[in-house]
Amino acid sequence: IAVTLAVSTSRLVDSIIVAIFPKFAASHIKKEHNVMMKIHEMSSEFVVLIYLPVFVCTMFFSEQLLFMWTDSDLAAIKTGEVLAILIAAQLFTKLSNISLNFQFAAGKIKLLIWVNILTFIIYLPILLILVESFGTKGAAISWLIINFIVCISLGLSIREKFISFTMYSKWFLKILRVLVPVVLFFVGLKTLNFSPNINLFILIAVLAIYYVLLGKKIWLALSHKKMNKT
Repeated sequence: IAVTLAVSTSRLVDSIIVAIFPKFAASHIKKEHNVMMKIHEMSSEFVVLIYLPVFVCTMFFSEQLLFMWTDSDLAAIKTGEVLAILIAAQLFTKLSNISLNFQFAAGKIKLLIWVNILTFIIYLPILLILVESFGTKGAAISWLIINFIVCISLGLSIREKFISFTMYSKWFLKILRVLVPVVLFFVGLKTLNFSPNINLFILIAVLAIYYVLLGKKIWLALSHKKMNKT
């Protein structure tokens, strides 16, 4: 149940990840490394911004969401924590996919092979230890850890050559400006402890407003890009 939901929510950003590879490849052929970095930065930003409400909402209300979907207290209680962990892992997976596309387009196949080999070597003992200690939740934690390691490793392999610390800091601050208000909102909603129906209504309303504003931001960004080309 947890895996199905986590994978389903990540479909929100799959179209971005698929669409950017031809752009990466075309820019690499033209040796436009600055363009590649801009694509990487913008696509990573949009993936985080699109996925952020789902991630935070699940972190705070995983059991309630599972109960609404399955109508089972047992499923909600047993699966809630696992779902929250897997949702976080999926975010790092999707960010890793962007960096993977970047490296594929740049022809860094040897690097990716080594990353996969080292990932397997690290993942297997972590998985066995955590499953032995925490059961199903341990499997989810191990998946989160390995995806975080891969995400950071691939990101650093790109930034060492193509991006400065200042550029990365600016990108991180952009995400932080959105993350903090979203987290504070869900903390407040959780603290107020409304009934499930009121929580659901508030979540739907706020998420609708958030995605409308985000859609407007994406539309303006794309329109600005077209105007620059013209």
